[in-house]
Order: sequence, then C-alpha cells, then structure tokens
Amino acid sequence: MNKLDKFSILLWLIVGVLSLVALFKNLLVNNLGIENINTLTNLIFIFASIIQIVYLVKKKNQHFKNEDATIDDKLLQLLKEGKDVQAVKHAREALGLSLVEGKQYIDTLKRELGE
Repeated sequence: MNKLDKFSILLWLIVGVLSLVALFKNLLVNNLGIENINTLTNLIFIFASIIQIVYLVKKKNQHFKNEDATIDDKLLQLLKEGKDVQAVKHAREALGLSLVEGKQYIDTLKRELGE
C-alpha cells in the first residue's frame, strides 16, 4: 500500500468520525428532525466523494507517468540496440502517434542518448 492509498484511507476515517460526532452532537443537543439529519448525511457524502475523486485522479496521473517512463525505457533500449524502425513502430503503437510524429519522437530520444 503506497502513501496515496494510506492518505485516502485516513481521510475516509476522518470524514467518518466527524460525521458520527456531528450526528450525535446534533441529536443530543439540538434534537434535530430527520430532514436535518438527511441534509447533514448528504453533505458528508458529497465531501467524501470529492475526496475520493481527487484521490482517484492523482492515482491515475501517477499511473500514466509510470507508464510513459516504461515506454521511454523500452524505446531507449531499442535505440541502443540500433533498432530505430522498431522503436518508431513501438512509439506509434504505444503513444498513438502518426508516422511523422513517431519519427520525431524517436529523433528526440536519440538526441537525448547523444547519438
């Protein structure tokens, strides 16, 4: 379990505890009706949903960064082996590039290698 997973779980626990505290406080102190409890529950659910969406977006972005790094590693390996055509083909398939864009991408990687 990575830091982001632990952070998300911690936030959900905090939201859960705060919602229970607010619910019991309002029930004991103010003797709220069922409508107010439903409103409170809906607000807590919306807040928790926003937290979860932020978590999922961050996790997805992290996945794409890792995937791009893996693709570049594979392309660099192909270039080191002198397989430029295969590197262009792999770049086009993996990244959805046209032939010209794939060639330009590989040329950029070759410059980074110092070739």
